[in-house]
Amino acid sequence: EDFSFDDISKKVIGSKTHSDEGGIAGTSEKNIINCANFGTVNGTSYVGGIVGSATSEVSYTDHTGFVHGSHYVGGIAGQIQNGIIYSFHKGGDVVGKNFVGGLAGAYWHSNSGVTVYAARESYSIADVKGDTCVGGLFGLDSLYRTASNTALFKSSIFKSYANGRVDGVQYVGGLVGRSRKGYYSSSYRSNMFVDIDSSYHENGDVIGSGSYVGGVTCLIEGAVRASYNENSAVSGYNYVGGVVGKADSLLEKVYANKPVSGSSYVGGVAGYATNSSITNCKTTLTVSGASNVGGIV
Repeated sequence: EDFSFDDISKKVIGSKTHSDEGGIAGTSEKNIINCANFGTVNGTSYVGGIVGSATSEVSYTDHTGFVHGSHYVGGIAGQIQNGIIYSFHKGGDVVGKNFVGGLAGAYWHSNSGVTVYAARESYSIADVKGDTCVGGLFGLDSLYRTASNTALFKSSIFKSYANGRVDGVQYVGGLVGRSRKGYYSSSYRSNMFVDIDSSYHENGDVIGSGSYVGGVTCLIEGAVRASYNENSAVSGYNYVGGVVGKADSLLEKVYANKPVSGSSYVGGVAGYATNSSITNCKTTLTVSGASNVGGIV
């Protein structure tokens, strides 16, 4: 049976020396529905406000409180595999090193031949801080499968948002630190799409001291549609964009409205774009850098 209960935790959970720490469950293969946690969660790896690591759905669930860890740290889940998040992190900083997100540190999906939602109608209101793969919602959003499987495979973040500052070194994004396909167990990449649709980041600067920094996502191979970064400056070193740091994708009806700064490959919409289609996009901002600087790209 699924987890479904009304227990509300109001205490500090977990040890700074243990992995698989969560406010409701350390690890779960069952769906987690209608749960809430009000409390700080500490751990090392796979640390989440609700669950440390899950291969399931986490829905109608919310967390308010700090989450601290090292790797795979999230306001709701440290890691989600082949599941979905339909939940809310309502406040409290999320702090780690690698794979850190306001909802989940990392999202992986391998059920090819379907359209899946990493997050739908979900949000995080929190400052998120880490080193590599740091995002307002997800540190990493990834699809993977065997090379022999050629069916259409699509992952989407839909009607979701993040509110707060996102601070890291490299692969830093207002919503997603890094969106990637074929990342985990296979180099097979065709007929796979990672999309961000009707989602936004606002009211908190996106800062990376290294490369690949974006107001929505730093690096995407898919599409960003009807999404934006608002009232949030973006700064980094190379490949810095008001919406996307580096795009190999469709960018449609996206915008940003605060300054973007970096060294090289700095743009109001995208720092760098290859094999991309950019339509109906706009910026109302200043862009500054040393080389390869553009108002759009």
